[in-house]
Amino acid sequence: MEFLKRITELDAVHLQERELLEARYLQQRAEMEQRQTMERDNRMAEVAAAISFEMASTTDNLVDSLLDVSPSPTRPQAEPPKLDSPTSAGRMVPDPVSLHRPTTAPPSSTRDGLSKAADPAAAHAKVEKSDRRKRRQSGIPAPASTLSPRRTITRSSSKDEFPNEDKPPKPSGARGERSDRRKSINDAKPKVEPQIGGESADIAYNVDKRTQRKMDSKDFQDAIEKWRVASQAGALEKLVETAGNSGSINTTVVVRIRPLFPHEQERGEFDVITCMPGSERVAGTVVHQCGEHIVAGRGMVKHLGNYVYPCQQVFDEYVESDEVYLNCGYPLLEHCVNGGVATCFMYGQTGSGKTHTMTAIQECVANDVFELIDGEEVSVWLAYFELIGKRCFDLMDNAHAEVFLKEGSDGNMHVQGAAELKVSGAQELMAKMQEALSRRETAATGANATSSRSHSVCRIRVGEGKSRGMLNLVDLAGSERKHDSMYHDAEARRSGAEINSSLMALKECIRYRALREKNPNDNIHVPYRGSSLTRVLKDSLDSPEAFTTVIATTSPCATDTEHTMGTLDTVSRLTGLEKAIMETMDEVETWAPPQVELVPPAKWNAAALQTWLNALPVKYDKCRAKVPKSMNGKQFMQLSVDRLTQMMDLRSSDVNMAHQLYNKIRAEAKKVQDEVDARRKQVVDDMHKKKHVQSSFKSSFAPGQPGN
Repeated sequence: MEFLKRITELDAVHLQERELLEARYLQQRAEMEQRQTMERDNRMAEVAAAISFEMASTTDNLVDSLLDVSPSPTRPQAEPPKLDSPTSAGRMVPDPVSLHRPTTAPPSSTRDGLSKAADPAAAHAKVEKSDRRKRRQSGIPAPASTLSPRRTITRSSSKDEFPNEDKPPKPSGARGERSDRRKSINDAKPKVEPQIGGESADIAYNVDKRTQRKMDSKDFQDAIEKWRVASQAGALEKLVETAGNSGSINTTVVVRIRPLFPHEQERGEFDVITCMPGSERVAGTVVHQCGEHIVAGRGMVKHLGNYVYPCQQVFDEYVESDEVYLNCGYPLLEHCVNGGVATCFMYGQTGSGKTHTMTAIQECVANDVFELIDGEEVSVWLAYFELIGKRCFDLMDNAHAEVFLKEGSDGNMHVQGAAELKVSGAQELMAKMQEALSRRETAATGANATSSRSHSVCRIRVGEGKSRGMLNLVDLAGSERKHDSMYHDAEARRSGAEINSSLMALKECIRYRALREKNPNDNIHVPYRGSSLTRVLKDSLDSPEAFTTVIATTSPCATDTEHTMGTLDTVSRLTGLEKAIMETMDEVETWAPPQVELVPPAKWNAAALQTWLNALPVKYDKCRAKVPKSMNGKQFMQLSVDRLTQMMDLRSSDVNMAHQLYNKIRAEAKKVQDEVDARRKQVVDDMHKKKHVQSSFKSSFAPGQPGN
């Protein structure tokens, strides 16, 4: 009832509104007709006035031509009448005198005598003079043929109700008014260009390559697994044949891959590094670069680039730091205790685990150094300082005092002003290392919340005099991409540039040292003066007897692929194995879930229908035997329940079986249709998802992690 009442009220409101609209329309129509009638009457009055004026002018001219040219002395000449009020614009008003003048002709005798004495030229001039007089009174302009070219005739009009200086200004919106100022280009209405794509032109279809990798992660992960199964063994054999023992003897390159963090897995990152442990100082690290390229006629095609980098040892994410120390740090410590110079570098991008690995190595060194010198009267000295740009600071000092690099008379570099502490046990040595490490310069970057922004040098000296040994544990600052430092201020960017410059100088020194080992007869100079870092490490870089181990830490994330490739390419060149780098390219197939062909029952052939009937329970055997072998699915679905009962010769007690078969075949058709709709919806959702994917730099920021 309430619904019907509401409908009635709405109808009444609509009817009232319609009546108001009709009344308004009729009123406007009446006003328009009245206005048109008034305009028509005004035009008719003007036409009638113009006709009367022309008739009066013709009569007056005829009378003047018949009369004497000179006015009669007994008949004074009438002055032209003066109009007290102006007439309306464009209206021709007849002369009131001429309208009331009698038109009776004079006597014939008089008219004949005057006509003989009249001069034709004088009569013509009289006509023109009378015509001009009447036009001036009426306000009608004279024809162009009667105007003198030497005179400018100014005629007053009925529109001149005010003098020129007293005329009111015209309204700005008057129709037909022209603007005094010149129109500018900016005044033109901007032309609206049609958007490509219509309403969806604001959708970001293009994404960067790192985001594209995560979108197609399933395809790339399958391609990487296929390569590991099919090509890993052959790549390692070829690498051993190519590299052999051509590497540097005193320089060892080790690669360590950190594991994927949970927050990286949540962002869709996946592992793109394959470790290939080898033997005889030859191992390999494979970086799988996931990308796309354009193929003519096919569009964008996904590819997988497999880059094999040689090294001496490789450690995957399952290897502990103690094992890394036993293979890399312990041989250097033994060389130091025996009086040699050894250096261990940590090189890699920010957030790859350099400080984490170096801290573990320092703990192991502190525990083993006193065990190696057990029973000998050998002192152990510790110095710890950091390099920030071109400046050097002592980390052993609580005030973080600045120290200076000086070259002594023996040609070695000395850190003037740096404290060198003598330690007597493993616990004291470890405590001093941790205390100095806490004073190191750190800052938050896009890859790590506590990234080291300086090069730290932990120098352990064993013994004195000519038999002294030295171990340098160098934790380099992380190299950065532009993506990692895009939110830095000017000071942070300047610091990053100085770090990259010092790393470049260090790489040049190690590369020249490797060249000198390959060509001992050539006089190759190692440019250790390129930066403060290389000057501090002069003993390790310039001495032929010095042992150097470079531990390259890498990230397995697909986002860091290019940076990982740069790190491994650099460390491969340090040992002179850059020619052994191998590259292969594979095309990636698009992954698709296994799908079963969906054929609705209406399109089944006879064999498919029999297969479906045979899959029914045993109780339908009687019905199955009655179905013709040549009947297809379309014919079976067209049968009604009564026709099925008749065809299968079912009794009244078995009629329900016909109903069940009728419902089962339609349930099968509905099942197929639902699956088809689900697949279509999945395709649409995938396309919509890809259209709206946008790369976000902020989402790539990692939370605080220990070390870098």
